Amino acid sequence: MITLNTVAELTNFLNNNDMPSLVGEVVFAGDLLSHVRSLNNAISIDEEIGFCDDGGEIVIDDNGNVVSDMYLP
Repeated sequence: MITLNTVAELTNFLNNNDMPSLVGEVVFAGDLLSHVRSLNNAISIDEEIGFCDDGGEIVIDDNGNVVSDMYLP
């Protein structure tokens, strides 16, 4: 399981990995978990996190586990 703690770590991970899905592989913790919880457990994949693509989102459960990742490259 890969743990990401900040938006910067998430951005770096997305920009440097080509995993077909984060579901079951990635968990959010620390500041990133708090940030995404404040957004109703979903974060947009766009220029907001410094990752330029055509949109989409990552959804987590209450424990920080990624449960959905719509449109990852």
